[in-house]
Amino acid sequence: MTSSYTTNKHLEQPGNGDYVGNWNVPVNADWTTIDNALGGVQPISLTGSSGTITLSATSSPSYVPLILSLSGVPTSAVNIQFPSGVGGEWVVINACTGTYSSVTFSNAAGGATTVVPAGQIRSIVSVNNPTGYGVIFADSQTTVAGSTTQVIYNSSGTLVGSSNLTFDGTNLTAGGTIKSSSGGFIFPDSTTQTTAATIPSGSMTLFAASTPPSGWLECNGSLVSTTTYARLYAVVGTTFGSGSGTFGLPDMRGYFARGWDHGAGVDPGRTFGSTQADSFASHTHAMPSEWIVPNASGSSTPGFAQGGSYAYTAYGTGPTLAAGGTETRPKNVALMYIIKT
Repeated sequence: MTSSYTTNKHLEQPGNGDYVGNWNVPVNADWTTIDNALGGVQPISLTGSSGTITLSATSSPSYVPLILSLSGVPTSAVNIQFPSGVGGEWVVINACTGTYSSVTFSNAAGGATTVVPAGQIRSIVSVNNPTGYGVIFADSQTTVAGSTTQVIYNSSGTLVGSSNLTFDGTNLTAGGTIKSSSGGFIFPDSTTQTTAATIPSGSMTLFAASTPPSGWLECNGSLVSTTTYARLYAVVGTTFGSGSGTFGLPDMRGYFARGWDHGAGVDPGRTFGSTQADSFASHTHAMPSEWIVPNASGSSTPGFAQGGSYAYTAYGTGPTLAAGGTETRPKNVALMYIIKT
């Protein structure tokens, strides 16, 4: 009698009356095959390989072992193919490197093909039925799509990369809206923000450095683009000047800020955003109780008490002596006024 063999794992099926007296020959071989199919490893070096590599039941590389361990550097795209009609499940370990490190798996009968990317361990199934030939992932996941910097997410059971959410190892960049449904956001100083606390455009503050931070401009009276700084322009308009496609920033260089009177009557007549020169409030000084009179040489002699025969003379007229600097000011520190864009 002649033996036959199973389709998927090539187990020998002796005919009736075969192997009389040495039945152990096919039986032990089959047990070895079964053991190999449940836990064996088939190393497959793809260094220098290209094109289609067909797996075999009886020679290397064999499809019988459970684990197909890939390594090496292919020279071009590689397609590892199961023979037509062969079905089953395999674990693929892809440790290949280089430009063509991702490896395709297919069935000679046609149907679906599956790509196992480098660095992944995936479970694949070779489908063996007339209506569904091909190779698919056993976990129903397709190959992960996206670049190496994209954050991978699950979309309907498929892993895909998001071009709007990327991570370069240091910075997480979102191209859309980041939403916290509960809990808020924890910042590096361990504070948690649960409500919107944004600084509105047009807000001004003092800054303890000579260069404004990102999102702020120095209040130096310069003209800036109405398009680039549209949010700020919507707030301040042309209050502080304008040009062709530009608007003016407040000029706080060398100035103190003063609250707008806005009808209070403390600083009446002021226009919002206007500047004001320095000034003294009107006042008087008390006159000393001593007079200045001429002495014998014709010069003035101070110190005579008022009254008696001494009378006021022209020698005592004229302005008081000047003292002080070029402006009136309190003690102060020079800092930079900045405005939120």
